[in-house]
Amino acid sequence: MGRYTLCQYIAGLAAGLTVLAVGCTTGWTTVALKKLRSPGSEIPITPSEGSWIASFHEAGHILSPIPTGFLVGKVGPKACLIASAVIQSAGWILIIITRSVPILYLVRFLFGISMGIVFTVTPLYIAEISNPEIRGALSTGFETMLYLGHLIEFTVGPYVSYNMLAVISITIPVGFLILSLWMVESPYYLIKRGKYLDARKSYSDLSGIEDEHILVDYLAKIEEHINEKKIGSLRDLFGSRNYRRCLMIVLVLAIVQRFSGMSAVVAYASFIFPSTIGGLSSSSYTILFGAITLLFTFVSAALMDRSGRRVLTITSCFGSFVVELLTALYFYLSQNSIVNTTHITWIPFATISMYAGFYSIGMGPIVTTIQGELFPPNVKGLAASIVTIVHAGSGSLVTKCYQIISDKFGVYVSFSFFSLSCLFGSVFAFFVMPETKGKTLLEIQSG
Repeated sequence: MGRYTLCQYIAGLAAGLTVLAVGCTTGWTTVALKKLRSPGSEIPITPSEGSWIASFHEAGHILSPIPTGFLVGKVGPKACLIASAVIQSAGWILIIITRSVPILYLVRFLFGISMGIVFTVTPLYIAEISNPEIRGALSTGFETMLYLGHLIEFTVGPYVSYNMLAVISITIPVGFLILSLWMVESPYYLIKRGKYLDARKSYSDLSGIEDEHILVDYLAKIEEHINEKKIGSLRDLFGSRNYRRCLMIVLVLAIVQRFSGMSAVVAYASFIFPSTIGGLSSSSYTILFGAITLLFTFVSAALMDRSGRRVLTITSCFGSFVVELLTALYFYLSQNSIVNTTHITWIPFATISMYAGFYSIGMGPIVTTIQGELFPPNVKGLAASIVTIVHAGSGSLVTKCYQIISDKFGVYVSFSFFSLSCLFGSVFAFFVMPETKGKTLLEIQSG
């Protein structure tokens, strides 16, 4: 591993800790809802309150990207990520010291704000500090950290108290705040702010290049690229046919990702699995699900810069379509007593776990990867903000409606919709999605 690669991986890891912290805030819901709805709960809640706790997270997620998109150009990615960690820490402290459903709504809202910041800023930061050869792997690390956060909550949560889970979870954003003291700032941001000496040092640290002529030449290209489109506004974003097409591609991929159902499966995993399988406890099945999801992100990291973004997305979407269709079929046959499913109750866990695998190799990481690649610096923050809002809105809709639709019509209706969304995604990726593998940001955004 070259010096430049090691330095970039360290920078990516620092940013990844904020994603790990977000993964804990989202994975917390599965464990916490079961604790809160159990007999003897410290904060007794109704199923309706539980669904609001699950979906309030997305309200903050929806509201934070636009301000973040403007702020990231003013204060830089590093400061924004530090702010997200402070917000997460405040949320965990409130969980520890309070016992109130309205406060839980507030905490979930705060966690959503931090998620909006991280989902807006981290993809941009990773794209700007990484070389083309490892950019896909680092972007896939975004999903790896997210699902590692889920797995931490799934694994630790059932075996510790409500308070202790929050104490353990807060160590991650605090750890990032400490590590941020050594975090490298994006050279793109530094050039935009006129901090040329700092930008040169940052790029030298990231690339390992010390030759003054090479450094000056490359930074001049970045500055020229930024100055070509000096003013970034909504008019710039929507006034360009190329930008509109790029935005449409990323938005469709974000909607397909959310409509594939992962947010609902994660939020309600402990309730889905015990209704389908006997034998192991719901906690055990939830842990297995989290581990499988995490495992396949490593597969994606190995393939993203080899097989390419487009091929993996098509494979991911079509594979998810097939296994979610099988899941819907099982629930339909079971609910309507058409077939005796007593001896095949392992099928939903198997198919949902296969869905997690297919999701993790393509649909999961592709939005953050391609979002950071397609847009130039002048509109990148605004584009990321819009994508994050749509992503959050879609996720909130799925999370809130899953319980309502499943209770009223049956779980098979929800999974049928998820399956059809994945089929649409595979067709869209085949005909519309561009391939960005092995290209520099300048090549991608000049194309």
